[in-house]
Amino acid sequence: MMNPTQAESQPILAAPHFYWGSCSVCYKSSTTSSPMKRCTRCQSMYYCCPAHQKAHWKKHKTLCNYLATAADQGGQDNFFSGHEGRDRVQWNVFRMNAVKTCSVVLARSLSLVEQEMFLFPRVCRKTKCRSTGTSPGQLQDCSTCYCVTWCSDQHREEMEEQHNTVCRELRLARVADRYECQVSVGLPSLPSHLDKEYLGTAPDITHFVDKPWAAKAEITKEELEFAFLTNQLSGPLTLLDVAVRFLSGVSDLTSLTVHIAGASLYEMMGIIKWEYLAHRLPNLTTLQLVFIGPELEQEGQEVVPVPQCGDCTTLGRTITYQAHSTTYQQMKQVDSTVPDLVLVQNCGFSEYSAETGSTGWEEGWAGLGHLLHPGTVVVFTSYTKGEAESDLARFLDHCGQEVEVLARCEENSMRSHRPIRDWEQDRDKDVFYSNQFLSVVKQSGN
Repeated sequence: MMNPTQAESQPILAAPHFYWGSCSVCYKSSTTSSPMKRCTRCQSMYYCCPAHQKAHWKKHKTLCNYLATAADQGGQDNFFSGHEGRDRVQWNVFRMNAVKTCSVVLARSLSLVEQEMFLFPRVCRKTKCRSTGTSPGQLQDCSTCYCVTWCSDQHREEMEEQHNTVCRELRLARVADRYECQVSVGLPSLPSHLDKEYLGTAPDITHFVDKPWAAKAEITKEELEFAFLTNQLSGPLTLLDVAVRFLSGVSDLTSLTVHIAGASLYEMMGIIKWEYLAHRLPNLTTLQLVFIGPELEQEGQEVVPVPQCGDCTTLGRTITYQAHSTTYQQMKQVDSTVPDLVLVQNCGFSEYSAETGSTGWEEGWAGLGHLLHPGTVVVFTSYTKGEAESDLARFLDHCGQEVEVLARCEENSMRSHRPIRDWEQDRDKDVFYSNQFLSVVKQSGN
């Protein structure tokens, strides 16, 4: 049995992802000389060699049989065949329903890899085509990212310009996903510099984190670290940017209270990142960070012990972290503190059905109006433009109060630069980023 010291020294690994351009066992990537070999029965899972396919069979068997049987019953060569000409909404509904149906039939939850096998199948990327190929060698894979394929020279040429703008980002997403499931989640060291005078915000996050030049064909260690570091600092820098724009007298603030609502492991991992906000506000002496969310592991209301950096201690600063493992509505019943800022990252307000009795809605955001306090600036972010518009509409429909919209579905200059594949391809985009769009509101009359 692993002792506590050993457990603490073990790297934190993320769940593996599915890429048809990578082996499902070792995550080795395809090359032009050594492409992945697909399972001949279901034609949906990929391996670098027969030995790895054999090693994976025990895990894959039930899903493989399900896919092959479903294709046979539908008179198709492949589970994903027959969707040529469907619009994006129909295609998205089919894949999401496929995930849900498979889970019901197999009487178990699907792993992330299994879910993504349905969400990211190897089909032609040309809009409305989605051909799986009429022959085994027909599909033409992008040999750079191995995330996109085409069924013909014509479709490849028609999509070439658009794909060239995102090819490296797709490759970076694959490399980052592989790193986080094999080595460790991306938690690079944070910049230690403290501003001695107030400098405010900046045009974008690259003024705080230097963006490396992509001079090599391969994804470099510097590119990967930049992606992970912006992912860490996007939250604190979004708060800084919003505070500078919408809080009066921010340059002279000595005390700041921030509520991070809907918090989960994403907000708590590498928690010292939130101290970076204090590093940019030189007059600040007290920073109180309160994390609220039913997914938090803390019991009830709990002070989270986090050692602050030596420079902040020398300056006499006090930075405290508190966690409530409840909804925001429940937290307000026991804590009447009025924050300066409320942040909800990648909020997902519109993700759940708002019908009374809907479990996800009732347990999550049924009390949206409780995010509002007199004089408090509330900012919520979204992954995509479409989500941002739906999230703001849901908030305005259900907050139950008069609200002033300070920023409406804006692209967030402090977004993460760690790409994530978008299976829905909102606005025909292949990737999105954490905190990519934001809206900012406050109670009217305050």
